[in-house]
Parts: sequence; C-alpha cells; structure tokens
Amino acid sequence: MKKILSFFILFFILSLTSNAQSSVSGAIKPTSLIPNGVTIFFKSTTSISGKVSGVTLALAVPVSVGTRPTVTIDNSPNVSVGYTLQNTIDQNIQGTMYYVYNILGTGDQGNTAIIYNMNAGVEVSIVNVTFSGNVNSAQVRLVNLPEGGTDPNPNSFFAMSVFGDDKTNQTSMFYSVPGFSSAQNEIIAGGYSGLSITTTTSSIALPVKFTSFDLIKKDNDALITWAVENETSITDRYEIERSLDGITFEKITTLAKLNNGNSGNVYSSLDKNISTIKNNGILYYRIKQIDLNGQFVYTEIKNVKISEKYKSITAYPNPVKDITTVEIDSPAQQDVTMNLINADGKMLQTLTIKANKGTNTKKINMNNYSSGNYLLQVITGSDVQTIKIIKE
Repeated sequence: MKKILSFFILFFILSLTSNAQSSVSGAIKPTSLIPNGVTIFFKSTTSISGKVSGVTLALAVPVSVGTRPTVTIDNSPNVSVGYTLQNTIDQNIQGTMYYVYNILGTGDQGNTAIIYNMNAGVEVSIVNVTFSGNVNSAQVRLVNLPEGGTDPNPNSFFAMSVFGDDKTNQTSMFYSVPGFSSAQNEIIAGGYSGLSITTTTSSIALPVKFTSFDLIKKDNDALITWAVENETSITDRYEIERSLDGITFEKITTLAKLNNGNSGNVYSSLDKNISTIKNNGILYYRIKQIDLNGQFVYTEIKNVKISEKYKSITAYPNPVKDITTVEIDSPAQQDVTMNLINADGKMLQTLTIKANKGTNTKKINMNNYSSGNYLLQVITGSDVQTIKIIKE
C-alpha cells in the first residue's frame, strides 16, 4: 500500500543576536493514525527567529523489514522550505545493516520568504514521514553518521542552518523525550553522534471525514454527491476519479474546497454522457480529498450501470469496407432508433427497428461514405448509447 510523506513545518530560524550559540536538537516520534509514520521534531535552547537556508535529515530503518521501503515527499506550500529525497544508501550501524534515507531541505532566502519563530525549550514538529511496506514506527531512527556515512556518496547527517550559519547543537544533536524508557541521546562508539529512538506520543491534523457519498444515474449522466465534516484551513480540493474496471482509476474532475467558513459542506458533480465512455456494463467512482500539505484520503468505491436497456451492442466487421452488421442484445421487446453520424456531427442515416428480447441485428450500408470515424447512436426513450465505427 502506497503511503504518504507529508510536512508540517511550523518554524524556523535566525538568531536574535549575530553570535548566538548553536542550539537546535532533534527527536523522532510515531505519528498517530499512521502505523508506518514518524514525525521529526526540533527544539532550541534559545529563542530564535528568521529564514532557514537548509535542513539535512537522515532516517534509518533496519534491512530486516524486507525490500527497501519507499517514501513520498510532499512539500508544504505554506512555507519557504522545499524538501526532496536526496539519496538512499545501505549502512552498517553498530553491526546492524540499515536502509538510510537522506532528506534535504532548501530554504527560500528572498525578500518575501517566510520568517519563522521558535521559543526556547519549545518542541516544534517539522516533518511527517510515512514508509511503505512492513515498517513499524518504532524501527525508524534519526541518525547522524561519522563523516556522513561510509557510502561513496554519503549525506547521512543531521543539521540545520540559517543564511549558511549552522545552528545545530553539535554536542547534543538529539534530545530526550519524556516518558520513554530507553536511552535517548546515546553516544555510539566509533564516532556516531547519536540515535533518537521513537516514543509513544504524537499528533497530526485529522483528515476530512466523509459523512456520505452517493452515486446515481440521471438520464445519461452520473450524478456524484458527497458530504464532509472537519474541513480546515489546510483542506485544499476534491478529485473525482473514474474507472472502467474498478481497479485502475483516472482523475476526471477537480473541485476546490468551499471557502465559506463552515467545517461541514456538501458537494456534487455530474459526469455527463457516460454511455459514450463505455458501451455497456458498469463505471466505478471514488473521491480523493487532498490537503495543502499533500495528505489525502479516499472514499469507498461506488458504481453505476451505464445502461439497463441493452446487455450489449456491437458492430461487425469494424473497421468496415461496405456493410456492417449491428447486433443488439436486448433484455426485452422495445423500439430502437439508430443514428449514423459523421465526424462533423452530420446525421447520415436514421434507422428504426422493433427489437425482440434476445439478439437482434440490423445491416448498415456504408459503401458510399469516405474513410474515417463515424458514431452510431442507439436510442431507446431517453437512454442513449454510442459506439464508434471505422470506415476503411
């Protein structure tokens, strides 16, 4: 299952005095609601304020979890720091092999860049990371390796800077988290600066809650409606996804959040002329709600029957040189009208048959038409299905 990596950066820093002592340490905790998620925290011994220029983080999980897990990084649009996965390496740490993920944050130093503030001794969450696979949050470590690690392209270290000025607390990079029984800032033999081990307390913003999701066929359209609770300032948009098979989905529509100040809202969207998407059968829909920080949640999957008038409609041969046969598998006796339309929208033929229950056929002479694509509308009452016919 694909997992999410989202950033909650709430701070960042320039020392109030030009010669302020480097003071920032880090820690790591599990992320609530996400079993495979961890949150990185920073805390400073001094009150600092300003524009961040760079952050470097190294996260490690033991190779015993199996195939190397993947992470996805979604940069928060509310800050002037952009994060990327710089590289991944395999590293032996105290006799245990780890997968190491090196994350680089680059700050905006322009005149319009955001200034962040952090009070002395106040813990601030900066990034929320989720791993794929069988990773448990208790297995993830925040590390700083000697010389950045032994890999030919190492960058496995912990650091943050403001305008190129290193603000990392070099003597105590990782701070203790109260209530956790194991060692917090242990000094590792061989030059390792420390390992900060996950704890049991943390919190993240709750996602939007879908209170209803309905799908009905209205004439030849699919009407999609839903209601939500818990919309906040970070709620961004809703994407409607459609599938022909219930497995592979594609985005068809995007709706922005209603900025009406309400935490609960109702939305609707119309997917028009669904019989032109698929000749018969079922279409599947789901809704993806996305936050500004990239976090998202899906609804359940619902489906709608394209047509209840026919079991199937086919034309053969197709492509056709002269005469094609239209075959209609009708569930009941009914009048059926067929319109042949060219690529310019001009109606070329109109044919009407009284279809019986079961298989019905009708021949269409296309000998006098030029090569190209044509549409055949098959109509019963207000129900319309369309298939494409290719003339050679």
